[in-house]
Amino acid sequence: MTTDNCSLITDIRFAYPNIDSQNRFIGCGRYFTARYDAPEIGDAQEADDPKMGSLSKVLTVASMLAPESFETDLRIYECKDEPLPYLGDSKGLAYLLALIRRGGRSRWKSETQDIWCTGTVHIVNDRPFLKEVFPNLFGIKMASFISQTKDRLFIVPLANLKTKHIQMAEAADVRVMSLAEFRRMSARKVFEQKTVLKIHGNELEALVRYIFGKSAFPIASFIRPETRKYAGIGILICICLFMIFRIEKISVRAAVLCWNAKLFFSSHAGDPSVTDPLTGMAFMGIPGGCFEMGCGKEGECFENETPLHTVCLNSFYMSRNEVTQGQWEKIMQSNPSTFSDCGPDCPVESVSWKNVQEFIRRRNQHPDVSGSYRLPTEAEWEYACRMGEEEEFLPDTEEIRKVGNFCPDASGICDMKGNVLEWCEDRFQDNAYEKHGIFSPLVSGESEYKVVRGGSWSSPPEYEPCTRRFRYGQEEKFSDVGFRLVWEK
Repeated sequence: MTTDNCSLITDIRFAYPNIDSQNRFIGCGRYFTARYDAPEIGDAQEADDPKMGSLSKVLTVASMLAPESFETDLRIYECKDEPLPYLGDSKGLAYLLALIRRGGRSRWKSETQDIWCTGTVHIVNDRPFLKEVFPNLFGIKMASFISQTKDRLFIVPLANLKTKHIQMAEAADVRVMSLAEFRRMSARKVFEQKTVLKIHGNELEALVRYIFGKSAFPIASFIRPETRKYAGIGILICICLFMIFRIEKISVRAAVLCWNAKLFFSSHAGDPSVTDPLTGMAFMGIPGGCFEMGCGKEGECFENETPLHTVCLNSFYMSRNEVTQGQWEKIMQSNPSTFSDCGPDCPVESVSWKNVQEFIRRRNQHPDVSGSYRLPTEAEWEYACRMGEEEEFLPDTEEIRKVGNFCPDASGICDMKGNVLEWCEDRFQDNAYEKHGIFSPLVSGESEYKVVRGGSWSSPPEYEPCTRRFRYGQEEKFSDVGFRLVWEK
């Protein structure tokens, strides 16, 4: 079906850009919803099987966010600029939005527009997540969008968007906006200027809520509408019990429910990323939640990684990269790194835990500081690490590299499983997990030994970076140990 026939459709179309085998843009495919007997369908094909590898995840996420979209007589159809096989990984987000569109009207009710979409739909820690697409194809899609004559909206994963892409857009008078900025704009102004909407991986729920008015809290998906008011009262009572009486001896299941309810009513707000004005460190927003901390692989765990236990955390900001040599020099006026010839964009190493505390103290005392900086707890560190790909290991590099080379982590955090090991705030105890509480655990207090987490350029391949714990003296320095920070408002 050609674009001319597709233009008969009088509703929002979710378009995915298509790149051929020679890396050329050959137009878009478009998903739209309609009744099976609608006259405007023409010769469009019903897209009940869009032939994508991530289809099962897309269907699961749609059922989580909008179960009513599977109880409608509306169907999804597809039209293309060119009847050629699709290559790439942009279809997931477009198909998800078309699925959810079946369950209700979009914010742009009277607009007949193409909404360009690219992104892979994923599930991380039981929550919907938007992953980046192939980097080598993303630049072609951006250039193709910018070259379009009509003003449209392009929804892209933040993890794909690099400085060169932003500069390309700005040179063509194309807006690049975060979801927080976009929500402040009136609906009628959305299509007045070409706009790239950058979505952090953990903002997929918020994006759906903005476009369709859907709840981002999964419990609302399986409670009947007529009983949601009473369920909400029950949740509020649960929150009050937790916040007022701080009940500790409650079941793990009840604790998780209370915590998720608390997060729902005090969810992470604001931009998905912030930047330290002095050092240029970028901090990514990590949504709060509960997860199973530790190693649960029978026969494969070190004793200090057990037992597997439930931990619940508030939302927090973690630095996208390890602190670099250049950033260290800005605060400390020196560079202790063994690999100083690697350059200012390589991670600082050969710094002790006490050295790091002095770096943090100086940064927090600076007059332009907003909030405060600290090391992550090992629970926060593992939570962010577990938001990464299913693959546990990085390629064996046998050398230190610039930060940002290894970014498989779905959280948007780079190098957690390689480059250098990283200091955490906790003091080390072999049996720490036996003493952990459910909520934001931290093993504090004076101790000669501190926790180090992750993998490094020197780590042997059998290390599993997300669960492995190391004991290092707080004054020890090694060429494969650095750190990253957490920022608190």
